[in-house]
Amino acid sequence: MKKLTTILLAALLLSSCGSTTKKLQQGNYDAVIDKTVKKLIKRPNADDAAEIAKAVSDAISVPLIVWGCNNPDKDAEVLRQVMEVCAGKDIIIGQVTEDNHKQLGAQALAYNATIIANSPIDINLAKQLNILLNNVGVPLNKIIIDPTTGGLGYG
Repeated sequence: MKKLTTILLAALLLSSCGSTTKKLQQGNYDAVIDKTVKKLIKRPNADDAAEIAKAVSDAISVPLIVWGCNNPDKDAEVLRQVMEVCAGKDIIIGQVTEDNHKQLGAQALAYNATIIANSPIDINLAKQLNILLNNVGVPLNKIIIDPTTGGLGYG
């Protein structure tokens, strides 16, 4: 499962072409990652990321996690495009924080996506972010809590 999640997260940052899509459908994930990461490093854009997300979501039968780059402007653009092209699929977007919860929450609501709500280690901050997302209209069953918690026995 860890390998599959890593492959899917990496693939979302990739650009797509006919041979890449064919390799993805054949399960040749390593070749897809190698080829498309090199291409995206040279010329990153939201359209390519959305295309590969669509190809991946069409090729799998499990939820697809799409993780942003922690740049609010880029994340809003890329994640919106991914949700748009993958409408009707089981898409999970992250990371949604207190700073971007209104914009990404509304977009996730519009495209019926699930959200990964990311907050510092404090459980009260995680609870507050859930409340803020719910106030935007995101149902609680569409929120995955990521409190970035430390290891057991810490402190």
